Amino acid sequence: MTTRKHKIGIRGSVFLCLLAFSVLLLVFLWIPLVAYLGQIYRATKTQEAYAMMTSIGNELKNVETQGKLDVERLDEIAEEYDARIVIVDQSGILLYSSSVDSSPILIWEEAPKYFREALEQGGELLQNVFGDARKFTPFSWEGLGSPKKNNPESLIYTKIFTVENQYVMVFSTTLLSPVEATEKTVRLILLAVSLLMILLASIIASIISRQLSRPIQKMSDSAIRLAKSDYSVKFPESRIRELSTLSDTLNYATEELQKTDRLQMELVANVSHDLRTPLTMIKGYAEVMQDIPGESTRENLQVIIDETERLTGLVNDLLETSRMQAGMMELRKTEYNLTASIQSVLERYNKLIEKEGYTIDFIPAGDIFVDADEEKIFQVIYNLINNALNYTGDDRKVTVSCTLGEKEFDGEKKPCVTVEVRDSGAGILPEDLPHVWDRYYRSNETHKRAKIGSGIGLSIVRACMELHHALYGVESHENEGSVFWFSLPVIQKEKGKA
Repeated sequence: MTTRKHKIGIRGSVFLCLLAFSVLLLVFLWIPLVAYLGQIYRATKTQEAYAMMTSIGNELKNVETQGKLDVERLDEIAEEYDARIVIVDQSGILLYSSSVDSSPILIWEEAPKYFREALEQGGELLQNVFGDARKFTPFSWEGLGSPKKNNPESLIYTKIFTVENQYVMVFSTTLLSPVEATEKTVRLILLAVSLLMILLASIIASIISRQLSRPIQKMSDSAIRLAKSDYSVKFPESRIRELSTLSDTLNYATEELQKTDRLQMELVANVSHDLRTPLTMIKGYAEVMQDIPGESTRENLQVIIDETERLTGLVNDLLETSRMQAGMMELRKTEYNLTASIQSVLERYNKLIEKEGYTIDFIPAGDIFVDADEEKIFQVIYNLINNALNYTGDDRKVTVSCTLGEKEFDGEKKPCVTVEVRDSGAGILPEDLPHVWDRYYRSNETHKRAKIGSGIGLSIVRACMELHHALYGVESHENEGSVFWFSLPVIQKEKGKA
């Protein structure tokens, strides 16, 4: 048995996988919020500055139609983005300033310089400076740019627009809140949330792994008992669909194994009995002929020969069953007279008919020719007659008949012959009918066995029929006997009518 050392169970595997997944989620949560919080914040404010400038540009386009700036709308934009907005022309004349603080002091001679710098940058300029730029004029930023402690950071966005064929410069300044304190707060919150999530993930992973592993462990324990031939084991149901399907399959397999095991034991018992009887008779007659002068008669020798033939038939059936299990049965088709073959089978029962009082009636339909494996079809007829003799009624009568007709073979209707073997026994119970062709199966009904046959012939019949792709079946009613039949395509039908 394979050792379990250094192997982890399914419960541990599921637990570790779920816990690792939760930790991985936390890692991906920590990285952007802690390591890149400042960059994310600045990127967000930059996008807001672009959006704000787009809104301002739309208002400047409306000047040509309205004839003036919509100051109220510009105030709304400044309030919405919490920014300072200043608009000047290329001469430095103030056109608009949001009412965040007092009016700026303009330095006229510096205006052309800023226009040129902005134009050199493609008409727009984005700057980060330290200090609250909203408190300074666009051209008087003395004191800005020194990253002192507690000195805030501002984002200045400058863009040039063309309004009524003149350049207009727009300044927007946005204060960037310090993120250091925010990062510390976020770290503390994330740490608390992470600890809580790991705890909850451990609990949930433990519950899920237990729910998954418990039925599997029970199935494993049951499978070990099944391997020890404990067929009373039952595989538990599960609320998980796949495990429930597996449980049903294993329960079905257990029933089939139990049935097969029981049938195999019955087969061993039956075969042992069938072997013991002829061996006992052979030994007994041989001892009598050896010990008593004058007992070496033709009759005693014939008994020994008959019992030897019975043993040979039993061994042949067992060998044929082994060949079936190994998949070694092969077809050797030839064209032959099926009617003559049936008559040759019946000739083997002449002595049984004479001594035991059996009657076997044959109702032919003329000479019928088929293309099949003569040896195997001979065996099929032989086994069906043996089965009928084993189960026929007190009148000891069996009827073999052939009828011509049409049936569908491989999706095509063909002329065929149907061979029926009928007995007058007690019939087969409806619940037993699906199993009569099973290997080793025997009905629970008691019966008197004939002197020829091993009792395992019907499984051989089924194998031969399936090998021929022939039709076969059984019809039976309680207290009305049984009819076993098979059908084969007919060739040279005109010969059969001759």
